[in-house]
Amino acid sequence: MNYPQYRKARRLTRECCNNVGGNCLLLDDGEECICVQSII
Repeated sequence: MNYPQYRKARRLTRECCNNVGGNCLLLDDGEECICVQSII
């Protein structure tokens, strides 16, 4: 993955409709969970 592709992937992760404040709504089971895609 080249740098422009990396930047686009990071941008898409932050724009995800399930990403709220860096936390993933899909993985939320009562306590906040960091979006795993944002851990790079």
